[in-house]
Amino acid sequence: MSLFKVRNKGLKNVFVHTLIMVLTIVNPSVTQTSLSSSEFERLRQIVQKYGFSVILKIPPQTGTYGMLDTKTRTIWINPVVFELRIATPTLVHETVHAVQQCASPSQLKPLGLGLEYPKMAYPHFMRYTGDRRHIEAEAYTVQSRTDSVDYVIGLLAKYCR
Repeated sequence: MSLFKVRNKGLKNVFVHTLIMVLTIVNPSVTQTSLSSSEFERLRQIVQKYGFSVILKIPPQTGTYGMLDTKTRTIWINPVVFELRIATPTLVHETVHAVQQCASPSQLKPLGLGLEYPKMAYPHFMRYTGDRRHIEAEAYTVQSRTDSVDYVIGLLAKYCR
């Protein structure tokens, strides 16, 4: 699952700035959190303890900032997210997908967390249909929480024993 896919490179800058604005409006501390390499590294180490690899390289799926390969349990994080100051939210988003895999190994499914989806993030997941929309909506919702890192660590502990 990818965090974002940009098909038209001319729109990439507009999209990135919109994303940062959305994340900041939904969670004003998100850009500061993203700058904290200690938060990113703390989550990265915990994710790896649950049997997922975290690779800081351009994901194999073109135009993405993050991606979970469910077959290899590998989370790819595009290094550009550090420059964009969205590294931690990107890892949180992909970690939600990892948790969704733990809960339903044969096929990603929404966890049914009962969280209210942030309205500002709607455009980012409404383009999907069916379960995929709910899968992405959960990831966007968790990444936009002020306690996103701790929350997703709790989900790991609950679903990825």
